[in-house]
Amino acid sequence: MSALQKILTNINPKKLFLADSVGALVTALLTGVLLAQFESFFGVPAQTLYLLAIAPVLYAVYSFVCYLRFPASWRLLMRIIASANLLYVIVVNVWMLFFQPGITGWGMLYFVLEFFTVSAIAALEFKTTAR
Repeated sequence: MSALQKILTNINPKKLFLADSVGALVTALLTGVLLAQFESFFGVPAQTLYLLAIAPVLYAVYSFVCYLRFPASWRLLMRIIASANLLYVIVVNVWMLFFQPGITGWGMLYFVLEFFTVSAIAALEFKTTAR
């Protein structure tokens, strides 16, 4: 068994909910506060960014409640947040590609990095529920 496999099999699902909550909060702050303050640099209207920040705030609350309560049905709840994470990054990236003609290279870079980061977290969540 490789070192990475050992790490992945020892992930505490409760702590993964907490990590997801913190990550969603960071995404919400980056999207709804930081990027919105530099609208011309990223090429995305602040109003759009405010709307995009709503979902991560809701995800942060959801994951934090799952962390605090950690119910017996945690596998289902983790699959739900993993699916929601994937849906969010897909919708956001499709939106940026097709409906934001003014998005700059920096804006695209941010959203592509967010896509890969959140997708990796979702994959880890799915893997955790499968063990």
